[in-house]
Amino acid sequence: MRAIAQLATDLSIPVTAEGVEKRPQRELLRKYHINFAQGFFLQVPVDQVTILDILERDAVRLPEVAVLGESD
Repeated sequence: MRAIAQLATDLSIPVTAEGVEKRPQRELLRKYHINFAQGFFLQVPVDQVTILDILERDAVRLPEVAVLGESD
């Protein structure tokens, strides 16, 4: 993971980590400067009605993709 994170940083490519389920995983991502993630730790799956409500309320930020370090 470190090599992929470094390569992406060197090439200015944003990386999204998938499957983040626990706090230590999130902390490791921060260590390697991976700023985007999705997974159960950040947001559990929701049904269609709920996601539509969320999108109406906040169309800028989808719940399953979070920017690490902003409000966690």
